[in-house]
Amino acid sequence: VVAVPLPLLRAGLPALRPGLPAGHAEALGRIGMGLLHKAALRVEPWPAPDWADWVGQIPETPGRWGAFAALARATGEPVLVALHGGREARRLEALPAVAVAAEAEGALARMAGRAVRVRAIQVTGWGADPWSRGAYSHLPPGASPEDRRTLARPPSPRLALAGEHCSADHPATLRGAWESGRAAALALIG
Repeated sequence: VVAVPLPLLRAGLPALRPGLPAGHAEALGRIGMGLLHKAALRVEPWPAPDWADWVGQIPETPGRWGAFAALARATGEPVLVALHGGREARRLEALPAVAVAAEAEGALARMAGRAVRVRAIQVTGWGADPWSRGAYSHLPPGASPEDRRTLARPPSPRLALAGEHCSADHPATLRGAWESGRAAALALIG
């Protein structure tokens, strides 16, 4: 079972000999890989109602600091998580965490109407990670769920692929990755 991120498969890592069949290789080439930047922020004071699971605003710049998952109710900790995709994800990945925290503080102050300080920050860097090279597959124009189904079919009796990019029912999720791995293993053992 080969369970590596889509960009690594495309780059031939690991090297598969004799290679994937044409249908699998074509499907692999059609599925896209996106980027999602996550910033987990421990903040003070808490800028939202205690019952809130999400807080947001219409951002000054579209796509930038518009929504935060509020984890305080679920975790008991004053943590917000901001999600950014596409160009914003690439822009934020290029910044040091201290600059990301400063931007978040400005956005949260506008939202809350008072100063909000980021006391700790943890950011993702999936685009720069040589072992992932992105985050979450997607179907660009020309691709279809059938491409995911093709990848989920074992290309040989001794080889199966797994990962969220192989799941037509739950793509871009941990559930999809898990279920595809289980299905790949079961397909090989019969």
